[in-house]
Amino acid sequence: MIPTDISNCVAWYDPQHTKTLATSPVTKTFTLSYTQSAANSKRFCTAIPDRSGAGNALVPISAGNGVGHAPKWNNFRHCFFNSETTKAMVSTVYNRFQKDYTWCFTFRTAATLGTDALFGAQDASGRRMYVTLNSSGGILFGFGSASETVASLLAVNTYYFLVVSWSNTTGTITAYLNGTPVTFVSPTYTATVDCTVPLHFFCRSNNGTATDFTNDVPVGDIIGYEKVLSPTERVQLQRYMERRWKKPLIHLVIDSAGQSQEQGRTTVADWPNVPEYGTDTAADAHDHRVLQYGRVAGADDGQIILGCQSFDHWDMSANNDVGPLLNASKTYLAYIDNPLYGDRVRIVIQPGAKGGSGLVNVDGSRSYWISGDPIYDQFSVRSNAMKSLLGTFEQLLVSFHQGYASASDGLTKSQHSTAQDVLFNYFRSGVINGVTASTPIEIGNLGGFFTAPGNNQVIINAAINETPLRLSNIRVTDLSDMTAAAALSDGLHLDPPYARIFGNRKGANWIALAPQPMSSTYGLLVVS
Repeated sequence: MIPTDISNCVAWYDPQHTKTLATSPVTKTFTLSYTQSAANSKRFCTAIPDRSGAGNALVPISAGNGVGHAPKWNNFRHCFFNSETTKAMVSTVYNRFQKDYTWCFTFRTAATLGTDALFGAQDASGRRMYVTLNSSGGILFGFGSASETVASLLAVNTYYFLVVSWSNTTGTITAYLNGTPVTFVSPTYTATVDCTVPLHFFCRSNNGTATDFTNDVPVGDIIGYEKVLSPTERVQLQRYMERRWKKPLIHLVIDSAGQSQEQGRTTVADWPNVPEYGTDTAADAHDHRVLQYGRVAGADDGQIILGCQSFDHWDMSANNDVGPLLNASKTYLAYIDNPLYGDRVRIVIQPGAKGGSGLVNVDGSRSYWISGDPIYDQFSVRSNAMKSLLGTFEQLLVSFHQGYASASDGLTKSQHSTAQDVLFNYFRSGVINGVTASTPIEIGNLGGFFTAPGNNQVIINAAINETPLRLSNIRVTDLSDMTAAAALSDGLHLDPPYARIFGNRKGANWIALAPQPMSSTYGLLVVS
């Protein structure tokens, strides 16, 4: 089940959900809609969409004062947080005295307890509904014209799932913390008018003047219902949240190398004149389960960010690249999808390709993938740095696409094969954490649209196609059937629709190379 399977859901704010691509510039972060501070240290939401379908999105309490969004949860999940007293989000939901409500909060206390207002509203009429955590471990509940602090409920560094119901039918408040009922001294109240102040999240509006703000507590899903949940619904929701937030993410890692076709290159003249680019439902839509190791200096470098069509490879120019990796990842995720753990799986890609790079050349002009060149020297360093952020991970495979430079430069079949196989043996030598002598490698051959001087593409394609005969656990993704219609005007790079087809084919080979990607580290995980 998901929260909207329960009836009367009026709001669902999910920090793990992403939005569509913006075309100028492409948004590659996990954030929903965000602004980034000048120091590049924080990202603040400028809008948090409502996944319930009710349209009750959140906006900043005032211009520029949205809450933060980052992977602050202890198992690297993205969450909402608020570390500054001027920041909060405002909804379009008002408390109506004729209606019953249930609000559910997933949060994790910090190392030090503070004043952490989860949400609330209170106007001059005394119509109250709010929840505030305090520094002594108690929780302050506001209800009707009354309020009560229940002491000693919280410990530091602990996961909590809080369900609070306000019943105007019976005039009572009930709450459950991690499934245990909260005991109130005076749980009854009376309300005869609607609240004139909308619900404020990460702060409590008090008579329209005073505000309590959070103190950097990581907040996960926030869900609201216009009813009191039944015991069965409450337990179902608790189990769903525990699976989402308490269990570790499953990071399936791919190191991606080669030249520009591996991660995409679309000339500005050809992009974004593809109608499906940047829409929720089509080929280029984000998938929050596809991540990458960012490279943009001063912003995303060294961070785990969203893996969209514009992967942060060495020489991205205008953030407008359409390549195969997103669609390959989606194909693989569709194969391993399982409701027992599907929302825990993440594919994390280290994009290390370099446009125009070659393996070896007599004049040294394209010898990028050799010791001493930055793309070679940093490949293992960046991969290991990325994996240190992830903690637990499973190495899925290495993805590689190279050969256009070899064909253009007139390399012989032997020269390309030797240099390529030396590189693959280096990848498998133990210098890259998680990559062993048996780690699968998926490689692409040259598209049928590409013609090199002397028809040399035929020789290089033969070298690539015969790789599985020379080395173990390697599959070739075939592009030889792609004609001139598949290429851009440069005759070299794939037009976006064909880049996606390349990705789908890659994904099929990833499935063949790694059909059982997850070890017993994660428990009962068997693809059926």
